[in-house]
Amino acid sequence: MPVTISRTTKNAPPPVTPDTWLTVSDVGRVLQCHDSTVRRWIRESKLVAKKIGGGVRIRSSDLDAFINAENA
Repeated sequence: MPVTISRTTKNAPPPVTPDTWLTVSDVGRVLQCHDSTVRRWIRESKLVAKKIGGGVRIRSSDLDAFINAENA
């Protein structure tokens, strides 16, 4: 049985499902902005994030809510 290996580019964001946790870099790539901008939104409580395992993670549903709030 052949094995299929999918290739992803380094800059491609991961596939997003409702319970996916994204890094600051992932969110920056999705929104096409710098990591420091994402961190500023977190610091200003505009974007909900959690500290998990020493790193900051953003739930994909919170990112969707942020995007919808900015577009309203």
